[in-house]
Amino acid sequence: MTGSATPGGGKANGGKSPPPPVSTAERTEKLALLIAEKLQQGYWVESEGDTEAVLVSLGPRRWFGRGPRQENSRETVTVDEQGQTLIAMLPKRRYRY
Repeated sequence: MTGSATPGGGKANGGKSPPPPVSTAERTEKLALLIAEKLQQGYWVESEGDTEAVLVSLGPRRWFGRGPRQENSRETVTVDEQGQTLIAMLPKRRYRY
């Protein structure tokens, strides 16, 4: 037997080509839909760009309403060039009093 046959059609990534890139307008629209969904879940937008946003969820209310509600989590949401959504947790902000 001469030559070597590689599995997956001879391509390094198993025969699949990467998905084509999507336009910035499509990425912005997908991010807007995701933000709307998160807003319904109780998040609020700390900052927002065309393809990335930082979202914050608040923790439970404090007893007797004393003091401000503390943030529960911070997340960065990104829509990449292939239109996939990436969510990463961020550290809580440190407040100085």
